[in-house]
Amino acid sequence: MVLSKKHIAAFISVALSSILLCEATADQTADRALRPFYETTFVQAGMSVHVPARPEWSFSVVRNNTEATVELRTPINYYPTAVIQLTRNSRHGSNLDDLSAVALAAINESRDLVVVPRINSEAELVTIQTGDINGYQDQYTLTIDDGAYDVRNIVAVFPSGHLLTVLVSTPQGQIEHIEHMVAKILRNLKEL
Repeated sequence: MVLSKKHIAAFISVALSSILLCEATADQTADRALRPFYETTFVQAGMSVHVPARPEWSFSVVRNNTEATVELRTPINYYPTAVIQLTRNSRHGSNLDDLSAVALAAINESRDLVVVPRINSEAELVTIQTGDINGYQDQYTLTIDDGAYDVRNIVAVFPSGHLLTVLVSTPQGQIEHIEHMVAKILRNLKEL
């Protein structure tokens, strides 16, 4: 079969269109990977936090009796919806040698509050080391009236020895979709 110049031109046109589409997709992927964040200082919480800027996440500081918690929320209609709460405990600390026991106690206390079975041993915790923090994490599913949620609970320590608690929650099965955002927030988290 001999192809005419018209068929060859059409084939080349389709091939070039495919290449351009692939390049455009690669450019979009690169843009997504380089999604901007802006650094925000929360003096009352004692931390500097990188907040996602595109789309812009909302943030607030909630003060309990002793500490301030920075709460980051995805915008309305963002997939997946997520909340990240970061609390630095300026009154209590730990050294790295005792941190696994401290993390286990804190995570089990958190699990008790939401009526989720306790973890039996420190060996069930997953270590986390990123940026300035070292610690342990746990993940579980929480079912409440309006649905099921994945919760990631991190208990870590800053170089100063002050404890950090991070709670990440999304609808069930969606937490991995914001992992890159959580990783960047934690990697750039600084104590004031």
